[in-house]
Amino acid sequence: MIRVSGGLITDSGDILREAAINGLGISQATWWLFRKEMQRGLLVPLLQDYEIEADPIAIVFPASRRTPAKVRAVVGFLLKITRCDTP
Repeated sequence: MIRVSGGLITDSGDILREAAINGLGISQATWWLFRKEMQRGLLVPLLQDYEIEADPIAIVFPASRRTPAKVRAVVGFLLKITRCDTP
């Protein structure tokens, strides 16, 4: 186990990403949160020997003819990020 300390505590992925981009330290988060920045070379993966697998995501909603646009958008986004380039 590696213990770390620091002054920034947040549960916002956007803040984690911006802090890392601006050189405030390193961050642990899911790969897709930083995928665009890694592809552009703004961020690089560290400590790859200590990567952990995330729990799978299950999407369950009632089968109907009229799936709300919000549900379709979330499902589409999740499918897109799981099929895009992984680090």
